[in-house]
Amino acid sequence: MQILKVLLIVVTSTLCISCAAYAPKLSNHQTPEKECKLVTQKLTLELTEVDINCGVTAKSIFHCLVSTAVIIPLSGVVSGSIVLVGNTLHWAEKELSCTKP
Repeated sequence: MQILKVLLIVVTSTLCISCAAYAPKLSNHQTPEKECKLVTQKLTLELTEVDINCGVTAKSIFHCLVSTAVIIPLSGVVSGSIVLVGNTLHWAEKELSCTKP
């Protein structure tokens, strides 16, 4: 029983230390158009580290596991939606502003 508790603490600590989240970021590969000045910029999805402090009580271990299981997928959905909408607006602005008749 004691070994199970130690193993649970080690696994939980590892999960909390390696917790990450997705975030939108401006792309480094912008294609500048000389004739048109775009307001929007291309976005990418980046995986960033999140600092979550975990204790050794059962309640803090539970919160750490739940946050690890929820943060990554939820941030992926929200940030992915932001990137999708932002890049759609960027594409539409580029098509409307930079095309020559």
